[in-house]
Amino acid sequence: MSTRVQIDSRWDITRKASYEDYFDNYFWGFEGHPTVNLQKVCVDQKPYGFRRLKTGEDVVLTMITLGVYTPSTVQVWCGD
Repeated sequence: MSTRVQIDSRWDITRKASYEDYFDNYFWGFEGHPTVNLQKVCVDQKPYGFRRLKTGEDVVLTMITLGVYTPSTVQVWCGD
C-alpha cells in the first residue's frame, strides 16, 4: 500500500526523503490517526511531496501482532 501526494512539480521521488517517521496504528488501522505538520517538518523550505507506505518491516510487524499493531511509514520531501 502506498499513497503519494505531489505538492510541487519539482518533486523528485528518487531523491532521499528529507524526513521519515513511523505512524503507530492499532487494530488493522482503525485506531490511531497520526498526522504530519508539513510546515514544522520543512521549516523554512517548501514541501514538495509526501508518501505514506507499508514497508516490508511494517507488514511483518502487523502479521506478528495479528493486526493489533499496524505501523506505516511516512516520508516527506522538502526543497528550496
